[in-house]
Amino acid sequence: MALRVAMVGCGRMAGFIDREVEHYPAIKLPYSHGAAFDACPETEMVACCARRQESVDRFRKKWNVPKGYLDWREMIEKENPDIVSITTHADLHAPITLFSAEHGVRGIYCEKAIALSLEEADRAVAACRKAGAHLTIGHLRRWHNVHIAAVDFIRSGAIGRLVALHTIHTNELFHTGTHSFDLLNMYAGAAPDFVQACVTSSGFDRSAAEYTEDVAAVGFIRYRNGVTAFVHGSTAKPPLFDQEIVCEDGVIRVMNNGVDWELWTLQEWERPEFKDGPVWEEVPEIATLQRADLPFPTEVESMTLAAVDDLVHAIQTGEDTRSTGEDGRMALELGMAFVESERQGGARVSIPMENRNIVVHSR
Repeated sequence: MALRVAMVGCGRMAGFIDREVEHYPAIKLPYSHGAAFDACPETEMVACCARRQESVDRFRKKWNVPKGYLDWREMIEKENPDIVSITTHADLHAPITLFSAEHGVRGIYCEKAIALSLEEADRAVAACRKAGAHLTIGHLRRWHNVHIAAVDFIRSGAIGRLVALHTIHTNELFHTGTHSFDLLNMYAGAAPDFVQACVTSSGFDRSAAEYTEDVAAVGFIRYRNGVTAFVHGSTAKPPLFDQEIVCEDGVIRVMNNGVDWELWTLQEWERPEFKDGPVWEEVPEIATLQRADLPFPTEVESMTLAAVDDLVHAIQTGEDTRSTGEDGRMALELGMAFVESERQGGARVSIPMENRNIVVHSR
């Protein structure tokens, strides 16, 4: 019997974004939650909910959903779904997650950010663990088949030990930045130790405890295994989501949001000899990188469908998904630590953070 899915949110990411990205090479359809649940043979959408009746009616018509609601609590209580999909704005993510876990929902697929504060995220994660509900957060690169292959390649040691990570994204910390943080965590393979950062959004108030608008920032993350990561987030053009993964014996460059990949390997350096002796007492080594063939395919598969399949597998087996509530919370925590570092004048902020009550609203 298929797992019964209830959709909270009937907007763009819930079921209507697919036409927008149909010809975008960085994305393979299905992309929206509704399209992925529709494509998965082990799930069926039985109900949907939104604040406006016209949104509910539009979603029901497109995806042939039997029932519609204007109150998500009523829907969850009456429908008793196996899975709840959450595509609302971030202010409702934690409340819906908590309610779902407390009412027997077995799997929750929640869009990022996981919550508006770390205190909220802590409660949501704890409630899901206590209830045995599988909480998965929509940081989709956790299911990006090429990034997964690249992580496996790096962990094999083929280009030496991982040294540093660089990422640049266009948009704010909690709308797009959490994707960057989660991807960095995925590659680093260790817990973050501390961050230092600078908020670049104008008019930022260091004394505030709640921010009604998302912010942009640049900063540095140090991981407990010695890996360093540099994050550049900006709301200015051009729109970018690119990475550079630096290892001792090579570099992987990822451009155009995961479409274009390059592998550069370190060539053996020969110390030059001079007839009259070296110019310096010791000539410094200079790295020479040479383009090499990638050892893995780079054609992207559907990330959202992989996320849905992963959640179904977790419900059936009891195993964690590739993007757990704890993973989603850590991505949020790095964003909050960037904010806290700016609040402290650029000071180093240790992870886990002590201040878990900062609130940042995001889409």
